[in-house]
Amino acid sequence: MAGILLVDGENLTGDSRYWENPDPSIRPVVEFKSCIVVSGKWRLWQTENYEGTQVNNNLVLEHDGGPNDDGVYPTIVTGGNKTGSLELIEE
Repeated sequence: MAGILLVDGENLTGDSRYWENPDPSIRPVVEFKSCIVVSGKWRLWQTENYEGTQVNNNLVLEHDGGPNDDGVYPTIVTGGNKTGSLELIEE
């Protein structure tokens, strides 16, 4: 089963939300700034239904990615863009 924890502050600080499934319409729309990928491969999109521009320069967030290859992304570069949908690419 896939899983991702998205956090609204850098370095995993602040409020967080956890998903096990893709979400075509995140409400409320939030600018996530860090995350932990428990499993799977994920993409963040600025708009609903996986359309428009991807957040973080098309980066695929993976369970073995991040600066230490452990699925922890202490900083997600969003350019101030909020996340409107969360796509699960691969479990």
